[in-house]
Amino acid sequence: MHKPTAILYGLVLLAFTILPAEVVSNEARRELHGAVQTIYQEGVPHTDRMGRLMFRYQNGKSFFPIALYHSLTGRHKGHDYSFQQIASAGFNTIHPWEGQRLEAIIADARANRLQVIFHHPTNSEVKRFANDPNILAWYLEEEPTGLFPKEAIYDKLAAFNKRVAEIRSVDRIHPIFPLDRPILKGREADWKVWASIGDVSSHFHYPITGKKTASLATPKDFPASISRAVELNAQKRPLWMVLQAFTKPTERWTMPSPAQLRAMTYASLIHGATGIIFFAFDSFVTRDGAVVGMAPNPINRHRALTKRPPLEATNAQLTKSRALWSETKKINGEMKKLTPLILLPTSKRKLRVFISGKSVSEVPVRVIIKESENQIYVIAANLDETALEAEFQLAKSPKSVSVEFTYSAKPKTTAKGWSEKLEGFATRVYRVTP
Repeated sequence: MHKPTAILYGLVLLAFTILPAEVVSNEARRELHGAVQTIYQEGVPHTDRMGRLMFRYQNGKSFFPIALYHSLTGRHKGHDYSFQQIASAGFNTIHPWEGQRLEAIIADARANRLQVIFHHPTNSEVKRFANDPNILAWYLEEEPTGLFPKEAIYDKLAAFNKRVAEIRSVDRIHPIFPLDRPILKGREADWKVWASIGDVSSHFHYPITGKKTASLATPKDFPASISRAVELNAQKRPLWMVLQAFTKPTERWTMPSPAQLRAMTYASLIHGATGIIFFAFDSFVTRDGAVVGMAPNPINRHRALTKRPPLEATNAQLTKSRALWSETKKINGEMKKLTPLILLPTSKRKLRVFISGKSVSEVPVRVIIKESENQIYVIAANLDETALEAEFQLAKSPKSVSVEFTYSAKPKTTAKGWSEKLEGFATRVYRVTP
């Protein structure tokens, strides 16, 4: 039976040395080289609802997965679960807990128009659901470079390829992929193999640790993890990024603040993710792994899943869990509205980004540019906890600049663009009329 700890960093201290973030001392106005991401200018690799590869956005066909890991339906451990509450929070995809077989969950997934990423399907499940329109993908291997030693890599690869061939003999539609962790020191070559062997590239990166995380860019460099996978696959494979929406006190992971989760999500979109998987839905499953995830109505104590006692959540952890769920609903709504933009080729238009103020990382503001119906859209994120004055310059002064969604901020026009104070971990979608 799957344990939720498998997807977590079992060797986090080996992978990263936790260093204090260094504040860049320069407060003067400076240009941020490397802020503007230029990937996907010839097309964005993504899929339709059944996982078929696409490069050009098509309304009604293109699909951007917004998934929840360890989703539950039915009655378990004295509690009733339904995919309805997941769908109502804006998710369009589920990764069901492995203790539920596909035939037990598919009806509820269909009823709520949810696509399914199914882990370790049996031969009978593959045969029965090979052409099923609610299956998005088959997920085979979990954290191969973290859970298995280097000397086992060839046996694991052989087993993976054998299983892929077995599934492909029955199902020629749905993508098959492994889900790995960030690169471990000494396992770089192995990580590259697993990150490029599937029809989809997918890995997790959980940067929120300890009492304080001052930046997503240092010392763990969350955005570089995404860019690395995009470039490794020559911008030709969809990338489904797994984001941290949990706390595990025994291994230093702390619950992200709503702003941090929002910044992680937008940084993922900016750096090339074409699908987002949030880890994880809080239940008896996560508590068995000493994890508190996010949920609309989390409880302090769950019945045990295994012989080990489940983690009992504090009231403070429950408050953070509910807050994260509430923010994720907002983020999901924004991603759905942004999908037609995200999946359009990236604009080749030139943009310069300047900041003033002390930053934690060298390039704290990241952006990507999309264009649609004679409008320029600049998607931006501040990866640092510090507020910064940011200025954006185009080749020519725009006619108008506005901020999408419900942000209260109002940018000030400048000679060739606009400026605005970005609070810590801020995200923005600017709509620019050239």
